[in-house]
Order: sequence, then structure tokens, then C-alpha cells
Amino acid sequence: MTENKQKNNSDQNWVFIVVQDKSWNQISKFQASKDISLAAQSNQNHCEVPIACGSGACMVCACKVISWMEFVDAEKFWKQLIQPWEDYILSCVAGVYDKYFDEDWYYEIIIQKMI
Repeated sequence: MTENKQKNNSDQNWVFIVVQDKSWNQISKFQASKDISLAAQSNQNHCEVPIACGSGACMVCACKVISWMEFVDAEKFWKQLIQPWEDYILSCVAGVYDKYFDEDWYYEIIIQKMI
């Protein structure tokens, strides 16, 4: 799989989140925010990612990161109380590292919902 990275020649934020279902179908794509969790961003963009505890303790919000895992801060908004599987995040507490919003590249971080 190819990770999508292109040169950005504007002053806009070009970090996008792509959400896929378990069958690899794209169900949403939206411009990322550095201020709220990936689950909250998905839900604000009409792509339901279930949240039960909201504190990284139950795995309901677990998503697999398909591309650009190094951009995702798994504990940006709260310390994970349980450790998910390799390449998975608890999207209720995870977000995008701030430094990637200042770069001049277009990125698509792809996550896959498990529920």
C-alpha cells in the first residue's frame, strides 16, 4: 500500500483523516484537527466511531492505523489505561502530533474502524 504524501503549496492544513470500515471501504474523509481526539473528529464528521469510556480503558473505540502511524500520538489527550494490539490505537484518547500541522505536505492518515 502506498502512503499518500504530496507537496502542499498553500497555507492550509493538509492533514486529513480517512476512515475505513472492516471491509476496507472508505466511509469518511475529513480535515484533521489537532484539538480533539480522532474518535471525536470522526463523530463530528458523521462517521460514528463508538466511544464507551472516553478514557482509553475499554477498547470500544479501537481502530487500526493503516498509514502514517508515526503521525498518531496514541496518548495525546489521555494516558491509555490498556495497551491495544500492535498498529491499533484507542481513538478516544489519540490524536495527530501537532508538528505535522506545520509542514508543507498533504497527508492522509488512514484508520480502520473495528466496530
